[in-house]
Amino acid sequence: MLRQLPPIASMLVLLLLARQIYPYSSFNTPTVDGGYEIEVIAKNLGGPTCLEWFNSTTLIVCDRDDGEIYILDQNLDRITLISGLDRPHDVAITEANIYVS
Repeated sequence: MLRQLPPIASMLVLLLLARQIYPYSSFNTPTVDGGYEIEVIAKNLGGPTCLEWFNSTTLIVCDRDDGEIYILDQNLDRITLISGLDRPHDVAITEANIYVS
């Protein structure tokens, strides 16, 4: 019985790791219902954890990997708003402030 414990524990650890890696794998191709389409508009966004429209032409992006909040304008130019953050997760935008979690 004790000889079977290490292989079972190893398998559980591998399954947990696979579960964490799966969403970021290249073979995970998204699909959408009829009437909608997927179009890549930007690449190399780092590790985006939020995408929030500030207005009709400005997208705010939280970059977990680089620890910053930046905007993408209508030409997809990247402008850093805040840097030096510890894995930013999301933003809330009000008329006067941008709150970062």
